[in-house]
Amino acid sequence: MRWVVLVIASIFLATTAQAQAWKAELEKLPTSTAKCPDVPLVFDLTVSGTDISLTTPAGRTFQGKVAADGGVMLQYSGAAGTSTVSGNAHTKDLRVTASRLEGCFYALRPLSAAAAQDMLSWNATIQQVSGNVTTCRSGYRGRVHVRGQSLLLYGFDIPNDALFGVRLAADGSADVDARTAFGANSMARVKVAPGTGPREVNFVTYTNVCNYRIIPD
Repeated sequence: MRWVVLVIASIFLATTAQAQAWKAELEKLPTSTAKCPDVPLVFDLTVSGTDISLTTPAGRTFQGKVAADGGVMLQYSGAAGTSTVSGNAHTKDLRVTASRLEGCFYALRPLSAAAAQDMLSWNATIQQVSGNVTTCRSGYRGRVHVRGQSLLLYGFDIPNDALFGVRLAADGSADVDARTAFGANSMARVKVAPGTGPREVNFVTYTNVCNYRIIPD
C-alpha cells in the first residue's frame, strides 16, 4: 500500500513540476505591413503536460494541445476573426496571426514578473459628444485598462473584446488611429490625455463620425 501511495505522489509531483504559467505581451513583428494594428495586449498562458490554455485581456480562456517537442496549435475567435497561436511552448516562443488581419504577424513575448503586475484600470462614462443620434450609439458605461504602454477600452454591448486598443507614448498619451470592434474594417481616431492615472480618453469613428468622451469616475 505504501508503495502505491509513493507512486501516485511521484506522478502528481512530476505533473505539477511540468506546469508553467506566464504572461506574454503581443508584439508586432517587422515583417507585418504598415496597416497592422500595434497594441501590446497582455495574455495569460498556462502549460500543463500536453495542454495549453490562453486567456485574453477580456478574460476569455481557450484551450489547445502541446506536442512532445513543444509544438503548439491553438485557435480562438474574436474581433480579429480566427486567431492562430503557434510555435513552441517549451521555449515560450509563440507567434499569432488573425484571419481578419492579412499580412499581420505577432509574437507573444514573455513578461517579467514586475512588468506583468504593472496594471491600472478604472470605470468610466462613455459620453456621446456629437454625431447623428440615429447612426451613433448613445452613451454607455465602460472600463479602461492600462498595462505598460497598452490602453484598452471596454464598453457598449461588446462583452468579449475590447472596443479598441492603442499603444501609449512615453508620457501616457496617444493620438492615433485604431481598429475598433464595431466592424471588420471600422476605424477611429483615439486621443488619450498624458498621465499615469485615470484620465480622459476621446475617440471619433470614421464611418459615422461619432464622437465620444470617456470620463473617469
